[in-house]
Amino acid sequence: MTESGLDDYLTLLSIYQTCRYKGISFLKFLLSREEDIDRFVEQGRHKRKMISSLELYPDGFSSNHPRHRRHSDQE
Repeated sequence: MTESGLDDYLTLLSIYQTCRYKGISFLKFLLSREEDIDRFVEQGRHKRKMISSLELYPDGFSSNHPRHRRHSDQE
């Protein structure tokens, strides 16, 4: 446990608690990449843009697990 790790944890905890207080999804807020919770709430009243793609793996990621391989890699 380091000071910077604790600082990051407390920042995320604060964001989580604020989302909970405002009645919004913590995960949806994080995935939106919005930096302002109030702006995120305001956009929710209007039609919110959907995230075009979810980044699950970094570029160049390779897995030996059959479910993670691309169709062309399974030959």
